[in-house]
Amino acid sequence: MDRSLWLLTTLRCKAFGRNLRKALSRPKGVLMVVITALAFAPMLFSAVVSAGSGLQAPVEPVRRFAPLALFALTVASLLFSAGEQALYYTPAEVSFLFAGPFSKRQLLTYKMVTTVLLCLFSSVFFGMLSKVISPSLLSAFVGSFLLLMFLQVLQMVVGLASSTVGALTWSRGRRWGLAGLLVVTGLAVAPVAREFSGLGALEALAKVEASPVLGVVLTPFRWFVRAFTADRIWPDLVGWSCLGLAVDGILIGLVYALEASYLEAASASSARRFSKFQKLVAGGGSVRSVTRRSSGFFRFRPPAAPWWGGVGPNLWRQMTSALGDPGRMASLALMISAVPILMLFVAPRAQNTEPIPFVCLGIIAWMSIVLSVLIPYDFRGDVDVIVTLKALPIRPDRLALGQLLTPTLVATAAQGLATLVVVARWGSMDGVIWAFLAFLLPVNLMFYAVENLLFLWYPSRVVAGQFDVMAVGRQMLFMMGKLLGLAVGLGLATFVGVGVFFLAGRLAALAVVAAWVVLSATSLALVPLVGRAFRDFDVSRDTPA
Repeated sequence: MDRSLWLLTTLRCKAFGRNLRKALSRPKGVLMVVITALAFAPMLFSAVVSAGSGLQAPVEPVRRFAPLALFALTVASLLFSAGEQALYYTPAEVSFLFAGPFSKRQLLTYKMVTTVLLCLFSSVFFGMLSKVISPSLLSAFVGSFLLLMFLQVLQMVVGLASSTVGALTWSRGRRWGLAGLLVVTGLAVAPVAREFSGLGALEALAKVEASPVLGVVLTPFRWFVRAFTADRIWPDLVGWSCLGLAVDGILIGLVYALEASYLEAASASSARRFSKFQKLVAGGGSVRSVTRRSSGFFRFRPPAAPWWGGVGPNLWRQMTSALGDPGRMASLALMISAVPILMLFVAPRAQNTEPIPFVCLGIIAWMSIVLSVLIPYDFRGDVDVIVTLKALPIRPDRLALGQLLTPTLVATAAQGLATLVVVARWGSMDGVIWAFLAFLLPVNLMFYAVENLLFLWYPSRVVAGQFDVMAVGRQMLFMMGKLLGLAVGLGLATFVGVGVFFLAGRLAALAVVAAWVVLSATSLALVPLVGRAFRDFDVSRDTPA
């Protein structure tokens, strides 16, 4: 690698410290540091206490079930990222490095070196936090590093392969790959599906994990877990680490084998992530919709929305973006419906099926928190075009409402589809289903309002391989904000609903309607706050790199 690229890598490490000092110079930065410390402190304390008390780490359960969890994590990361983030370069890097006197291999090595350094830095924290489930700190560090490298380099291979094969062929190949994963999962689950009814969750999971088909697929993941849970340095840690390192080495070799298309893939990936005006001209609000517009497949377009004071056009733009990514929508719907569909196998032989539908509804409702992170058709997807949004002749609160409606409707529709599975199996359950669906809408609106409000206060850009210590505190702050908003909204709604119930002569329907109105009003009250945060967003200072 060129000497100037080594210097740039050193300067980037120093810049991390400067950014941390800069964050501590502002009140909201201090708040984020405090929350991050509170997030890490209990984990570090438990690791120290467990080490001092001589408690044994749960090695066997980790070795038994962790490979399957890692496989699911890898599949999810590939389905939702497709290698885009692993090839991402900042606009400054694209402008200066790609035009500089560097070869493709030098730029690829620079990217690989930065990825290794970031994985090493991340492994220090993950190793300390996971010491509770690992016999030694060294094993936890080595296992975490090998796994993080595997995830990052695998995404590079996927991104480069998509560029080499071509967008059209890769789209078809990706669908065939997804179909293959479903077939493998089906072959693993089918032999034991009839036995699920008499088993607990861990026993059923163990039977799936012991399937011959899935056993072959999980072999590399078992090597990483064995290194993570190694009791002795020799031969356990060294042996399993060499196997894991060989897997990472093969993937790195594939990256260099696909070197010919590296610059084109990286520049295209980076351009797609920070292209501003192309997204607005094309009518999409998310990078993901733009990346697939040239594929030639039919895309759904919603009908033109009324003006509605500026809410309608923004709603149409974001909804077009969401409908232009049917693969992502189908993945979300399948993820939410997985538990109700699994219950179809469990219920017929279960002794007491009465609480099962309510458990399913509870899981579907809990998915609102997960969906508020996974559906970014709002200010988070428009972080690079906020300067253009500020120029639109729309009031900030109405623009904010248009941004929030699309993810709210998409999440509610996905949860409604999962609810239909529950209804199809266990019946309508009187008016419970209708009340459940009615309350999902204001709850989702509240979650997306809180998510976007905090995002505009603490903007960030998620890039594969880039570990940000503040990201832990940021996610904790976002979760606390959502739970606090939900507690306040449901508390007020419950108070009013109970009052109306007794004042109206114990009329339950009227009490539910009153509670829904209060919860909806509480959610809508957050929209002007989001609009004000958007108005105060300083593009030159707050836009993340």
